[in-house]
Amino acid sequence: MFVDADRNSSTGIPPGGLGADFAVQVSGRQGRVLSSASYRAGGDGNWSLAGAAAAAADDRRLEAQLTLEKMGITATSVDAVMYATDWLGARDYTPEVRGRGGALAAGARSLAPPVALRGSAWPMLALTLTAAGGPVQVLSLRL
Repeated sequence: MFVDADRNSSTGIPPGGLGADFAVQVSGRQGRVLSSASYRAGGDGNWSLAGAAAAAADDRRLEAQLTLEKMGITATSVDAVMYATDWLGARDYTPEVRGRGGALAAGARSLAPPVALRGSAWPMLALTLTAAGGPVQVLSLRL
């Protein structure tokens, strides 16, 4: 996860259209977190280790936390992009998430049976959206 604390794309390191000031990296396999850390962008365009990052996972979810206060971030809203890379190098990412005062927590849980027959009407996904810190407007949702 890349975090643009000052919401200025001309500062920081530019992944996904942001000027990322901080990053959280979580590595894991088979539902287990193997390592996690937070990084700070340097003026030389390189990342430096900033400290530990809390992370947890199970077979369907991954959670990571970057405590803004501990990183010295005083902004009330930040922008972020999240990337996921599998062990074969395939990458997926979220569109840029722009902070606007409120925050949106999105959770997904698989409801798929171990084997789903073609044409069956099984529910496949439960999606939970929760607003915190102010109103949040969802303009689109793509699955």
